[in-house]
Amino acid sequence: MPVHRHRRGFTLVEMLLSMALMAIIMVAAAVALRAAADAHSYNAEKAELAARMRGVMDRLAIDVRRSASILIPTGTSVDITLADGSVHSYSWDGQSPGTLQYVETPAGELLPSPAVTLTAYVTTFSVQEAESGCLFSLTLTGSEATSHATITATPGKSLY
Repeated sequence: MPVHRHRRGFTLVEMLLSMALMAIIMVAAAVALRAAADAHSYNAEKAELAARMRGVMDRLAIDVRRSASILIPTGTSVDITLADGSVHSYSWDGQSPGTLQYVETPAGELLPSPAVTLTAYVTTFSVQEAESGCLFSLTLTGSEATSHATITATPGKSLY
C-alpha cells in the first residue's frame, strides 16, 4: 500500500523565490512612485513660476499700454509715466536669483511709495526699446524648474 505524504507549507526554495519576486516588485513600485512624486513637484513649481510670470508680465503690459512716456535708464529697469502723471518703476536687483521691485510715485508727489517685491526667483530681467513699444524678457528659476517669457507691449494699444 502506497504511503501518501501530506505536504504542508512551502519549501525553502519556494519561499526564497517568492521573497525575491516580491522584492523586485516593491523596488519597481518604489521607483515608479518616486518618479511620479518628482514629476508632481516639478510641475507644481513650474505652474507657480508661470503664474508669477503671467502676473508680472500682465502688469508691465498694462502699464505700458496706459503710458504717456517710457524711460529705460538701464537694461534692467524701466520707468513708466502714466497719463495721470504717476510713475511706475520696475527694476531687477541684478542678483541671480534676485527680486523684481516695483515703486510707484503718485502724480504731484516727490517721494515714491516704498518698494514692493513683485516676484522673487528672478534670474534675468531685461527691457529694451522695440519697434512698436517695449520688449520685456523675464526668467524665473526655482529649485527644480525654470519659466521664461518675452513680451512686446505697445503704448496706447488696448488688450483686446
